Amino acid sequence: FEADIALVTPLRDGMNLVAKEYVASKQKKPGVLILSEMAGAIDELPESLSVNPSDTVAMTSMIKRALSMPKREQRERMTAMQRRISTYTVQRWSKDFLDELLFMKEEQTKNSVKFITPLVERKILTHFNKAKKKLLLLDYDGTLKAFTSSHRLQDSRPPKQLLQLLSSLIADDSVKVAIVSGRDKKSLESWFSHLPVSLIAEHGAWIKENGLWQHVAESFEEEKASLRPLLHQFAERTPGAVVEEKEFSLVWHYRDVPTELAYVRTANLRHELQTLIKDTDIGMYSGHKIIEIKRTNITKGSATQTLLESFTADFVLCIGDDYTDEDMFKTLPESAYTIKVGGNETAAQYQLPTVKSVLDFLSRLSR
Repeated sequence: FEADIALVTPLRDGMNLVAKEYVASKQKKPGVLILSEMAGAIDELPESLSVNPSDTVAMTSMIKRALSMPKREQRERMTAMQRRISTYTVQRWSKDFLDELLFMKEEQTKNSVKFITPLVERKILTHFNKAKKKLLLLDYDGTLKAFTSSHRLQDSRPPKQLLQLLSSLIADDSVKVAIVSGRDKKSLESWFSHLPVSLIAEHGAWIKENGLWQHVAESFEEEKASLRPLLHQFAERTPGAVVEEKEFSLVWHYRDVPTELAYVRTANLRHELQTLIKDTDIGMYSGHKIIEIKRTNITKGSATQTLLESFTADFVLCIGDDYTDEDMFKTLPESAYTIKVGGNETAAQYQLPTVKSVLDFLSRLSR
């Protein structure tokens, strides 16, 4: 406990009691804890100096910073960590764990009653067949097309069977289909331009109606310029991470990043981004293995309202799978049928378990 610095740099770790023992031993004494961002204790000890154990250059600069850190700052950091580990005991941790476990079980039970039953499906099909004007609002990734591990655009193209299904649905003149996606308009245009469907791109920033695209969002170029370097910096030091740039948003993909590393990197990136976008109209959103940054007023909900104003339907069906689709579920009228893909908590009325179940359901609608 006489050490001025504790350097704890595991590549893979569990709880890491060594770091906590060092903190506990420094009663009324200054000291600096340098802790690997892979360590199990890193989230509980944010006042430590976080370091990538594989980056020796960064590690040497962190040691230099620790050696030159003022005694007052050392005591402030150490006191904060000591207070936390002395109050958040193993008894409190185990209680929190069990409470969370019970909460999740209750949520699963609550959500299980939302899955579409044969009786509910018959009700929807009957209404669909009787309606004079029908509007189908369909998300793409995770709803019509299952996610893939590849970032290649060609691997995300709609399969022939999906295009045939959409063609079958719109063969009925009373049916209007809108693909509501987070994809950029260029991709959606290349995939669906041969079909008479409406397209909403970048979560509502772009809307294509009657063959014409119009954007409903203000320029994001200045904001992208300030945020882009940070995302690329994190991607460069995270094997498997990719930065995607759209016209009105930036996306940090970590689908191919190892789970433990992704957990650490995403937490650090969110912290850095939160500092940059604080007190602005820019929001940070977590999706399926992504972190997306865009203006808070760009939502699928507002875009679908625009469609509803131009197309008065007596049957509305909306299907989506993630947080961006919740905006649609919440803003659509109560008479609309809203369906969430997957078992997570949702504002949707009903749920379907998989992409395949969605396609099967839509196939029955098209008959």
